[in-house]
Amino acid sequence: MEIIRPEQILAAAPMRPTALDRQIMANMRRPSSEDIPLCHFIPAQHFKTLLTSRSVYLCRCDKFKDVADGLLPSPNRDEESPTMTRLYDELGSKAIDAQGRTIIFERDPGAEYQQQEIARTITYVHCWFSGDSTDRAMWHEYGDESGGVCIESSSRALLGAIAQPSTVAQLVCGEVTYSDGSQPIATAVSYAPFLHKHERYAKEREVRLVAYLAHNPDTLQFDNTSERLAIPVDLPKLMHRVVVGGQVDRDTEIEITGLVAAFANNAPVVRQTPQDS
Repeated sequence: MEIIRPEQILAAAPMRPTALDRQIMANMRRPSSEDIPLCHFIPAQHFKTLLTSRSVYLCRCDKFKDVADGLLPSPNRDEESPTMTRLYDELGSKAIDAQGRTIIFERDPGAEYQQQEIARTITYVHCWFSGDSTDRAMWHEYGDESGGVCIESSSRALLGAIAQPSTVAQLVCGEVTYSDGSQPIATAVSYAPFLHKHERYAKEREVRLVAYLAHNPDTLQFDNTSERLAIPVDLPKLMHRVVVGGQVDRDTEIEITGLVAAFANNAPVVRQTPQDS
């Protein structure tokens, strides 16, 4: 990370965010400031791969079923958030030298929207759910209809368990903010669009691990933009408990229990109760 020295700062101004932008910024910080209980629902075969590879696999943001994932809201095509308008106006009013010169900002919401479309192709996300392992809808949608596994953890355990590889420029964990998509959001924080979704997904109460690829300093290109990105993880730190879905057959459950014992230091393994199936 490049450190900005005080003498490099031309001007500074307080940010006065809208209610939506304020909520997005607060939720970005929440997983590191609070220990949020988390669950990750996953098919059984993928869980076995996670264990044996000691890695979580992030999905490239433009490959999600939600085609708008990681994009700015539609209003950002034509207008900027009032948060940014106020910030630019205040910064632009400050003299930066003895001649009284000020900063002139070139503002193009349409170009910013297009840049975000490109950013999705080098940004990867791993999704967690801040509910509990009894949620039937989550088992149905992401837990292979109770034929998969749920990992119980917490935000601090997740942050303490992951290791940032050299191929990743930045790795952040934030809580998703949901809105009706009718307002533009601030672009001052580059990863805000990856932590904002339409309110139709609000029931998922998602906490996300977001990774940006690092470019090759020699070629200024990105060496690997495959659909999945493996991030090394300390499994004993990550896994508080493993819940095996009620539709998992007995042989697979025995195999999973053995793998958890071998790779996750005997984290507790329990079976989903019939009333939760």
